Amino acid sequence: MARRVIETEEQAKEAALAALARRSRTKAELEKDLLARGVDPEMTRRVVDGLPAQGLLDDARLAADEARGLLDRKGLSPDAAASTLVARGLAESAARQAVDAARDGRTDAMLCDAALRRRLHGRPIDPSAVEREARAMTRLGWDADLAARTLEKALRDVERALETGEME
Repeated sequence: MARRVIETEEQAKEAALAALARRSRTKAELEKDLLARGVDPEMTRRVVDGLPAQGLLDDARLAADEARGLLDRKGLSPDAAASTLVARGLAESAARQAVDAARDGRTDAMLCDAALRRRLHGRPIDPSAVEREARAMTRLGWDADLAARTLEKALRDVERALETGEME
């Protein structure tokens, strides 16, 4: 189905709202979407610049929500989460600020441990899977040394549970 030609500012605003209804977007992403649809650059700027005042476009809120999701659901490292936000068109300082706030006082070690537990779905780590998990953690942006220390701790926890009879 061919897209409707956008000729008026009202049509451009409708296209912007439809894009925002599909998923949250940064200002930069929305501008790119409208320009790709052939909307005049000046009209794009006017439409997009008017949306924050109406509460329809908020890069800071999006950054905060996305940062929490990237750390807590996807298990990305703080650096990888900030890079992801920058790739979506946010300023690096805004991305770092959002990620720092989403940390909720947690250290890198705490976040890495939580990311590993999420990957394992609450199961104890299988010693034969350590190398695979280490590679997966580095793909999530975690420093290889921190990932290794986190995996070693997880293995020690399994060994301790086996010794104390908490696990068979």
